[in-house]
Amino acid sequence: MKKIERRFSQLFALGVVAGGALALAAPAAHATPSVGIFYPSTETLKPKQGRVSSDLLSRDMKTTTYGSGGLGYGLGSGSNKAFGQAEIGVDYVAAAPVSNVNIINRFRFNGKAKLFGDRAGKTTVVGGFWGVGSRGTVGVNSALPPEVVYLLASRKFKRGSIQAGLARSLAKKIVIQTPGGNSDRTYLQLGFKQSISRRVDIGIDYYSGKSRISALAPGLEVRLNDHANFKLGYIRYNDQSIAPSRNQVYVLIDYVFGGEGDDEGTTPSPLQ
Repeated sequence: MKKIERRFSQLFALGVVAGGALALAAPAAHATPSVGIFYPSTETLKPKQGRVSSDLLSRDMKTTTYGSGGLGYGLGSGSNKAFGQAEIGVDYVAAAPVSNVNIINRFRFNGKAKLFGDRAGKTTVVGGFWGVGSRGTVGVNSALPPEVVYLLASRKFKRGSIQAGLARSLAKKIVIQTPGGNSDRTYLQLGFKQSISRRVDIGIDYYSGKSRISALAPGLEVRLNDHANFKLGYIRYNDQSIAPSRNQVYVLIDYVFGGEGDDEGTTPSPLQ
């Protein structure tokens, strides 16, 4: 059974990466990633848009700390009114540290909805959750779900944006507690993104406190084409006791497809 689960995990992860690779040949409609560098952003998928993604967290790109594949789907009418745009998603944890956890308990669920948006499209407020999953025994029938709820606001400028909000983990203490014994549950979230070319953004994300999900995360995002994004981030955890290292590398590729109309809800670079 364990061999079957490992094979399923490998195939799922490879399939997601392959789906992202297909984006290199895809036309029209700018991808709209729903995270900043590392944490959620106020961006949402447009109605009927879908997204496939794969990410990896590693100390040195040889030792995998965390790896997953995900699917997302946009909901709503597309308006700036409350709940006019929303998205739901599911991630499958396909790599360490949950090698002994069965398939069903490796799924984590995410969702967010727009609560406010001005007519100019510059100010946005969203509420959401991420990493909600099995609350069973960690490492046996639970894939370390952080179970975070958040309220987040952003403001766009000519070539970038800033965001700020509050987040709180509802997970078991053992899930968020660091080897050093810290387990802060409430976090100040801050983020900044700046376009430096038509296809490249730089940014930084931050969660305050000391826990397994509290970190400073600078990085860059590259729009491979109008559907695909590649992100590379440097993750420095606030607690130095984080294993295997407080300094890790984060890689993500996602591919956005569908939507209402050729360019419905697209998010081009501010420099275009």
